[in-house]
Amino acid sequence: MFNSLLMFMVAVNAAAVKAVLRMGTEAPSDAEITQFIADAVATAYTEFGLTVDSASCSATEYVIIRNLAAVYCWAKQTGLTSSGYTFQLGDYQINSNNSMPANIRFLLDQARKLAGAGKKVCFRVGVSE
Repeated sequence: MFNSLLMFMVAVNAAAVKAVLRMGTEAPSDAEITQFIADAVATAYTEFGLTVDSASCSATEYVIIRNLAAVYCWAKQTGLTSSGYTFQLGDYQINSNNSMPANIRFLLDQARKLAGAGKKVCFRVGVSE
């Protein structure tokens, strides 16, 4: 008897990030989301030691990158910049553990769990106008 595990490679794209956030026309542009995907790949490498090709990745890598990119989109949409778990808006500091919406916290926690990391994810997102 032959036992095999089929592994399908998938690509993370702007549509997938928008779908997980349930964003429509208010979403950042596809170009911005593509940059967030690249940033998520860099974060996965820096924080988790994962080398991921977002154009051809495993299902687990797909979820990690998609979720991290979604958190970047959330930060962009709310006008926040982020560093670590503390988001800044002007002179205000917001502890994201308390103020992050449940769906965004879930996406971040899921990415961390799938990556097998027990440490904080350090986000470096800048929103420029």
